[in-house]
Amino acid sequence: MKQLIFIFYLASFVALGQKDTVYMDENNIKISKTLYKTKLKNTVLHSKSYETDSLMIYKILHKYYFGKISSKEYNQIRLLLEKEDKTKIKDNNPLLIKYYDTLFDFKTLMNQHKLHLKKHHLYPNGDTIKNIKHHTFNHKIYLRKIKEYSKKSKKCTKKLGHKMNTKVFYVYNFDKGYVFNENLKWIKDKIFKNLFFKIMHEYDLIIIKPNGDYFLKSGHFSDANIKLLLKENNWSSFIDDWKNSLTKYPINGTGIIKKFNQKSNPLNHINHCF
Repeated sequence: MKQLIFIFYLASFVALGQKDTVYMDENNIKISKTLYKTKLKNTVLHSKSYETDSLMIYKILHKYYFGKISSKEYNQIRLLLEKEDKTKIKDNNPLLIKYYDTLFDFKTLMNQHKLHLKKHHLYPNGDTIKNIKHHTFNHKIYLRKIKEYSKKSKKCTKKLGHKMNTKVFYVYNFDKGYVFNENLKWIKDKIFKNLFFKIMHEYDLIIIKPNGDYFLKSGHFSDANIKLLLKENNWSSFIDDWKNSLTKYPINGTGIIKKFNQKSNPLNHINHCF
């Protein structure tokens, strides 16, 4: 979240009244609207909006990101996960971490559901929209969803963990009264936020190789894509593809990035693990 300090710092300089609009690139540098739109065409990038009392911020983010951590940082992560999960990580085990910034209680999610209903039952002019069907949400459904997620996660751990020689972990930063399911082991974050997830909701999964190479993704990502990353020990060509997709082939990407963006069965958007 430290990367957003500059964003909120800007808000104090904007006069009260109509909100100003700010566009920022992936390096937290203020850019023009024209450059912002150009960057959105890049297959490796996407954007999210953030709102303050006086600013509307549109921020360019990486959809996919390859990086590298030091051996010291890798050992810190490894020791933490081994301690918290009471497991042993072998020297050749890649690490796959599914990350949630906050796990919410029923009351919070119920309030969000009500706000969603209110917002989507109105036309822009304030008139009520009729005959719109929304999913029902209640405490029974809340508990059922947690149970279903736990069951699905165990299957995914077997599918993309055990079979791919990978250690899978589920990590969270804040607990707001979440009802934990004993069938799924959750680990309280002590290091990942500061290293990889500083901007809330920017990424939700990281794969770390024993040599320190890591991959971050945001949004939908098929199981087939994860398998491509897990089964390859040397990511050098993948990293080159990512860099070239950012610069030389921004529209369609190249190599592994082009494969990431290939259209797949719509059901994969529902059934994918992470």
